[in-house]
Amino acid sequence: MLEHCKRIGNFIKSVFLRTFFLYCALGIVLFSCVDMERAWSHVVTTTLSRYMPPHDYLIAFDHDRKKFDLKKTQEFERYYRKVSQFMPFLSEAHGLLGFCYFYDGQIGKAEKAYQAATRAYFKIFNFHYNLAVISLRKNDHRKALEHFRNSVDVSPIENIQYIVNARMYKPFLPFAKQPNLLAAAMGEYTHDVYWRAYLQIFVICEELKDYPTMLFYARHAIAGGFSKQGIAYYYAGRAAYELKEYKSGAWYLHQAISEGFDYAQAYQFMGLSLSALGRAEKDAAFIAAARLSSQGKVFLGQELKMELLVF
Repeated sequence: MLEHCKRIGNFIKSVFLRTFFLYCALGIVLFSCVDMERAWSHVVTTTLSRYMPPHDYLIAFDHDRKKFDLKKTQEFERYYRKVSQFMPFLSEAHGLLGFCYFYDGQIGKAEKAYQAATRAYFKIFNFHYNLAVISLRKNDHRKALEHFRNSVDVSPIENIQYIVNARMYKPFLPFAKQPNLLAAAMGEYTHDVYWRAYLQIFVICEELKDYPTMLFYARHAIAGGFSKQGIAYYYAGRAAYELKEYKSGAWYLHQAISEGFDYAQAYQFMGLSLSALGRAEKDAAFIAAARLSSQGKVFLGQELKMELLVF
């Protein structure tokens, strides 16, 4: 009986030791694979960096589009294409390739490059914004709206962190070696590009009569604390009115006027909202004010349209 128990104990011990060593061996193999991947990535990056064209041209062109040089742009196309082939997980390589393709006039290839960039890493403002710009070029406003929505849905902080830490973006960053100045510059840049995206969302929603989306993103823009809040309040009020949310619409439009959005439409929709709430005397006053406001100054949403370029 004791001998039998001893054999069982030895068997269990043997199984345990084999399992333990098997897991250890597996761990070593996995660790080696990770190290090999890192080593391969380092080798590829180091090798490709030797063939990288001087950044001076692309930096100058990024600041002044008049300095476009087709031959130099195509050199960067070849370089970023190689990088993206060897390291498809490097989203900024796809993004920079899309940038070069766009200004080279190869819009279809630019679109595919930016799509590859979003597949590699989705939460980047620039890639979605640039896809929206391309969609507008193709007169696909619904697709453009989808991309603009994706762009502003990205956390500004996460977007800045990505750009600052992305290895291939470092040569293009001002004050790269001065963190405080870099943070201030990136904050100002983010404020500007996000506001541009919000404006396009408002204009496209107005064209498509997509008032639920207009109201949602107007509220987001208001919460974002942008400097020209009057426009965001106006679109929130306009959307609320169209959705028959008259009370909130009247409030938003009142805020728009208070923020300096002194256009006839703000007074008009304010009056219509108050009228719908049964305040006819206020309606008459605001309709009259609309006719006199800023000597008949009329706000045209189309004025917010701009020649958008990728960046």
